[in-house]
Amino acid sequence: MAKSSQSTKNILAAAVTVLATLATMGAGLASILRFAKDEGLVDPSSYLAGLAKRAAWVRLTPASDTAHALGDSLHFAATVSDSNGLVISGLPLVWSTDDSAVVQVLRDGTAIALKTGVATILASSGVLSARARAVVRQQVTAIRIGSDSTLAFGERESRPAPLFAYDARGRVVPGRVAVWRTSDPSILDIDSTGQATGINPGVATLFASLDGFSAQARVTVYPMPGALQAVSGDEQRAPAGAALPQPLVIRLISRRGRPMEGTMVRVRSADGSGAATPDSTPTDGDGKARIRWTLGDRPGRQTLVVSADQLDSTLAVVAEADPVRANARTAATGTDLGGPASAELTEPVGVRLTDSAGRALPDVPVTWTVSQGAVAALASRTDSLGEARARWTLGPRTGRQQLRVLFGSGRSVPPLIVTATAAAGPVAATRIAAGDAQRGAAGVELPKPVVLLVLDQGGNPVPEARLTVKAETGSVPEGELTTDSAGLARVHWTLARQPGPQKLLVRVAGITSPLTLGAVAVPGPAANLAFVAPPAAGAAGGTARAVVEITDQFGNAVPDAPVAFTVKSGAVTPARGVTDKKGRFATTWTLGRLPGDQTLTARVPGADVRANLTIPAAGPSKRKQPS
Repeated sequence: MAKSSQSTKNILAAAVTVLATLATMGAGLASILRFAKDEGLVDPSSYLAGLAKRAAWVRLTPASDTAHALGDSLHFAATVSDSNGLVISGLPLVWSTDDSAVVQVLRDGTAIALKTGVATILASSGVLSARARAVVRQQVTAIRIGSDSTLAFGERESRPAPLFAYDARGRVVPGRVAVWRTSDPSILDIDSTGQATGINPGVATLFASLDGFSAQARVTVYPMPGALQAVSGDEQRAPAGAALPQPLVIRLISRRGRPMEGTMVRVRSADGSGAATPDSTPTDGDGKARIRWTLGDRPGRQTLVVSADQLDSTLAVVAEADPVRANARTAATGTDLGGPASAELTEPVGVRLTDSAGRALPDVPVTWTVSQGAVAALASRTDSLGEARARWTLGPRTGRQQLRVLFGSGRSVPPLIVTATAAAGPVAATRIAAGDAQRGAAGVELPKPVVLLVLDQGGNPVPEARLTVKAETGSVPEGELTTDSAGLARVHWTLARQPGPQKLLVRVAGITSPLTLGAVAVPGPAANLAFVAPPAAGAAGGTARAVVEITDQFGNAVPDAPVAFTVKSGAVTPARGVTDKKGRFATTWTLGRLPGDQTLTARVPGADVRANLTIPAAGPSKRKQPS
């Protein structure tokens, strides 16, 4: 089968040679015709017209040919034959292609490969034409990795491995994928698509194979800066214009997290103030660089920007510049601050920080503290006007309260003290300060006034609170009262004339339920003494029962009142005692032996209250003597 295929190829090659010879002969004939024309021996146009009339078809060989390298030449031959198959020499041919980007066709039928693809070759003679196919398919004859003998990758850098495939004329063959491998995947890794990634610093060999050809290259993986770290010295504070107490230590690490030595680190101030020394320095064996930082004159946050060669990102290090006492002025933006105790002031408290020339000092930290109540900052730093504000909720006690404001650390600039007056809040409770549950004489004002205390929710006395007082028993001189500056109101309560429990109701505006006070009315001091159902008469030397009753000025029986009895004749037993709960006391009166009116006197010791009981005492009857 192989021999037959080879024979066919030989026959085709011989045919192409013959056709080429004929074409050459045609070209020679054309030269002869041009000579004959020039010499005036023949008319070429008439001769060619005669040949064209005989032409029946055009044959183009080979029907298809392939170029395996850009720049290769493909040779096509065209013959014009008559109807009997005899070649007609001397007729001109026109060569063309449908895709001049793939091949370029010369006047002699040579096609030069320009780009991979397929193009149609057209040979025309008058109205007759023939077609053939030209294929450009590059064939790899050599490969190479990279353009240099050594490649370099950074740590964690990933990019396609540079593979170049060439055809026989040294032109690059695009779009071919090789089979890859690496001598040490821990240093350099590569996937099936040829994407190579540097893993760890070191040297590895990269191998590629394609269409039976192979290549290799030495690859160096070098450390790449990965990040800058502030090891120490960041977030320090110092007075504005002063050097930070500790040096700033910066470390540069690679993408694999290892310290990088010998890389230049550069620093600059973000706003152009202050100074860093040095402003550039290489890292040491531990990847560190040490920098001294002198702050700028303006208080607030200051930023130093740190960068490193071959590193896209930067590191921002921040330090706090405290205001300096000699160049700082503080003030409160509001006056006459005040409000109800335990309540938030209606407007925020404001403070301002400026320098000695009155220029605002922005971005300075502000700290607020109160001894009672609460304060909530609306911003932690002064704004562009040098001002800061906070919400202040006053403490529960009335009177002057203080808010302490610190600027910066508070060590350089004295604290600013802001004061506010806390007034009593709305009425929340009423209490009995004194005078409850007294005992007093019926019909008489209590010995002590009832003292009422009105308080807010924080337990502070509320002045000028309105009270309504109503005595359910007894009376009060005024039904409407107002508390004084201490939140107190005094009620003078006259008890009812009847002894027993008494009640007083107090209502305060703002409180729904009334406050109830109690007192007990007892009989007053003895004012009246009288004998109850006295005997009308008695017998001299005999006995009589005497009962006295003691009442106060309103006729109320006075219990436990002392009473004493005296007589001018006779005797009384007992002569002293105290009244019972009905105000009464009973004694036995032994009349004198002499007949006539006899008097018993009762009195209340220590009081000008007495009464006399006089009754006639009859003597013994006289019997008639017998005669």
